[in-house]
Amino acid sequence: MTGGPTPRGPAAEAAALVRARRWASLGTIGPTGPSVSYVAYAPDISLEAVYLLLSGLAAHTRSLLVRPAAALGISEPDDDPDRDPQGLTRITLYGKALPLEPESPSFEAAWEVYTDRFPAAVGRIALPDFLLFRFEVASVRYVGGFARAATLRAEELRRAAV
Repeated sequence: MTGGPTPRGPAAEAAALVRARRWASLGTIGPTGPSVSYVAYAPDISLEAVYLLLSGLAAHTRSLLVRPAAALGISEPDDDPDRDPQGLTRITLYGKALPLEPESPSFEAAWEVYTDRFPAAVGRIALPDFLLFRFEVASVRYVGGFARAATLRAEELRRAAV
């Protein structure tokens, strides 16, 4: 992604960014209003969802359990001091994050996706306060740098994932 826009189009660039990064800002609505925190995420192959392993001790987790609407902000790294940060490709995924029940059929597949990306997380699921969430992507706001923006439907991101 670094080096400026590519001719692939917003959906393909958004899909590539989701796959390339591992760390996102998570926006939730809590009892006192909006809040942002940072979370590790693992996308499923279709980009229909991303998985989050969250501690029940965290305010963002408690907020999601009450109100699952959320947003994930992902950006290419700002690692070139000579580059205008307004030119960075960035996206916001909008959707809802719901905890997966460990006994559910979808849990094992989601857990495999998450631990393939984050092997160090394997022991955390045994801790009583950790929950695996499925963040279901509803739409995407893509900004590919200055004056390059688009709102994408979730289906467009999924098609680009193929």
